[in-house]
Parts: sequence; C-alpha cells; structure tokens
Amino acid sequence: MGLFGNYDFGNKDSHQLDNILGFDYSLAKPSIMEKDPEMILKMNKPIKGHTAFLLTGRRGSWKTTHSIALCNYFEKLGYDTILALSPADLRRCDMLVIEDIGKWFDARDFGTKVSKEFGKLLQFIRTEIPLVFATTPKEKGVDKRIREYFIPATILRKGTIMTPIFNLSVKAPDFDYFMEMKNKEHNTRSDEFDRIVDNIKVELSSKLGSKKK
Repeated sequence: MGLFGNYDFGNKDSHQLDNILGFDYSLAKPSIMEKDPEMILKMNKPIKGHTAFLLTGRRGSWKTTHSIALCNYFEKLGYDTILALSPADLRRCDMLVIEDIGKWFDARDFGTKVSKEFGKLLQFIRTEIPLVFATTPKEKGVDKRIREYFIPATILRKGTIMTPIFNLSVKAPDFDYFMEMKNKEHNTRSDEFDRIVDNIKVELSSKLGSKKK
C-alpha cells in the first residue's frame, strides 16, 4: 500500500496525523527504553558532539513519514532543521535528515569523486551538525565508507525508531507540514526523473552516432 493508501485526509483533528497514519500512543505506554530524540541533540550541541543514525527498511515501511515527523518535531522546538532531498539541500544546521542516501552514494559507485568528497564531509559533520538521520532501503546499498559513520536503526512500529542503544519516540507531524514536505519530495523526484531521462537520451544518441561512423 502506498503512503497515502486509503487514509481519510479529511479527518485531521488538530492538524495531526496521529490516527490517520497510525501513530496511536493510546494502545501502549512508551517503554522506559524509549527516549525523546531531543535528548541526543541537547547532549551533543554544547560539546560539539555528534550522533548519526541510518534508518533502513523496505519501501512502504514509513521511513519518509518518520523523517518528516522528526523534522517537524525539531522545528517546533526551535532548532534549525533540514530535510535533504538532494545534495543541494546540505548545509550546516542543528538536525539533518538525508532522505534516501543510497540514491546519492550507491555502493556500486564506490570510489567516485562525489562519494569521496562526502566521506570527507562526514568527518567535519561530526563537529558541525549534532544530529543526523539518513534513510535507505538497504544498508549495504550505501557506500561502505559512508555507512560506517552511522548507527543502524529501523522502524519498530509507527512512532518508534529502534536503535542498538535505545528506542526513539517520534510524534506524528502536523498535517500541513506533512503535505508540504511530501509535495517537495514529489517535485524533487519529478526533477530527478527528467534529469535521468535526459541523460539516457544523450548517452543513447552518443552511442548511435558512434555506430554510424
């Protein structure tokens, strides 16, 4: 089922997606192992510390929903937050979410200049960005040197991110914010689609031209 599935977006009490997306905290009390993600940022920021999580899961496992939820949560707390949908979105901030990092730094492109440069950037991110989340369908799909900087994480259930250290509690995003970020994601994907199609056409045209000679 796609993200929007059969959910009723007309029923958005208080502009929250808790019930629409299944972020239902009434079913069970949070475990003592569940932590507020702000705790990590508060701990890291004063000492220029750094924590990075790589959130993995198959398509449709709510990675993007949780990415948006995290950004919305930290923005409401007053932090400088970025949801990076392309490398052009990267900059210094308090909390960074890199959506689909494997698309940028594929393991099959190991050793490319952009992967090497991003590997260098990750060394500086340690003192410049206190908290980073990145998403990808499969951990091994990301360049090995890059994924070594991240702590593995998965979605235990809607509203809870599981890590080897503790679980992070994630509140559902505001409806308007969610729709704004989803539209931004769709537009970015459309632009990327057009760019890839153009590249394919240029490559095919070049090959056909070579054969005619």
